[in-house]
Amino acid sequence: MATAGQVSLWAATRPGAALTPLRSRFSDAYELDGGLEIVVFSAQSELEAALQRLRAAAEAAAAAGAGRSEVYSTAPARHSKAPMVGIDVEWRPDFRPGSNNPVALVQLAADGLCVLVRTCCLGFPAALRAFLSDRRLCFVGLNWSVNDERKMASSFGWQTSDFGSFVDLARLAASSSVAHGLGARPGLAALADIVLGLSVPKNKQITLSDWAGHSLSSEQIKYAALDAALVWHIACRLG
Repeated sequence: MATAGQVSLWAATRPGAALTPLRSRFSDAYELDGGLEIVVFSAQSELEAALQRLRAAAEAAAAAGAGRSEVYSTAPARHSKAPMVGIDVEWRPDFRPGSNNPVALVQLAADGLCVLVRTCCLGFPAALRAFLSDRRLCFVGLNWSVNDERKMASSFGWQTSDFGSFVDLARLAASSSVAHGLGARPGLAALADIVLGLSVPKNKQITLSDWAGHSLSSEQIKYAALDAALVWHIACRLG
């Protein structure tokens, strides 16, 4: 697994970046150009081990001076720096009026590792619930209250206050001299451009694809992993 200093986000986000199957202890693992390791889980076996590895990656990055946060929206009384984990979620688009499709995928990233949990297959496993509620970690999402918060609540009964600690990247951006002019709800592409100097165009065809299908396509895997990884890397720059 590459570390934050070794992952090339330019290579990972360029058009045509290759996703290569990776020989790993995990059965469904890939490496994206630039060195980002991605592990996809449709079954519970190996999930806990992958989450432990992700925690270790977040802790190692924090110890090296990257990926730490002292902002806690869900636990303001605790003000010690904590390792950060980027988070995002996907679901099958709600095309019909009144539809409310559940969260199909939870994406988690720290340093050079991204874990994709297919909740459409697994539900909300205990290992994932325990990881998200770990008070030693700070989870970072972007514009979480717009849709993600509601979807997690309706899908799994998960409230933002259930995270061990949580901060919205939009809040970090608003308090930063680098990105404060982007408004209350900055988009990921705009933040990646301003903070990281990366052009990350959003592919609407992938955004609106079926995230609860039998399997994820290579383009879906790349898209989902980069969303969480970019949140983590931007938070590192702004934190």
